Amino acid sequence: MIVPFDRVVFPLICRTRVLAGWTRRVALALMVASSGAVGAAEVHVHLIGAMSLQEVQSAIKDVVTDAFAQEFPPAKYSLFVFLDHHRLGNDNVCYALVGVTRRVDAGTLPVVRYSSAYFDKGGKKLSPAREKGCLAKPLRHAMKGLVSAKPGEIRRASEGKL
Repeated sequence: MIVPFDRVVFPLICRTRVLAGWTRRVALALMVASSGAVGAAEVHVHLIGAMSLQEVQSAIKDVVTDAFAQEFPPAKYSLFVFLDHHRLGNDNVCYALVGVTRRVDAGTLPVVRYSSAYFDKGGKKLSPAREKGCLAKPLRHAMKGLVSAKPGEIRRASEGKL
């Protein structure tokens, strides 16, 4: 049986504490399909951006693996997620940056980070719904890069900060 994660499980296990402006910290459980079975990969998220934690969860739930969550357990590490949208002439640019930080340093920019941008050539200002869709594209791409990186290489490149 598959339980609707966004309506049932997520509200039960998610505690949100608004710190300032767009910044939110939360213990976020992500449902991940692994070898045909549904498992839970739990990560701590530090989010700065125009998407809610539920929207971020929905965008990356099939990208975050159990192996990644085991390498960076939520008690010690945070997934840093920064999202932004800009108008560039008549076009829209959506940008995502992700990385891993020690949980005590959750508000700092990760040393090793993956980023991606998406250009929407619609020519119009984005509605809130289209903006979130625009932001989800580079978020997924950046997360795929982070999850595919070797954890040891991330730690080495972070010069002992992890």
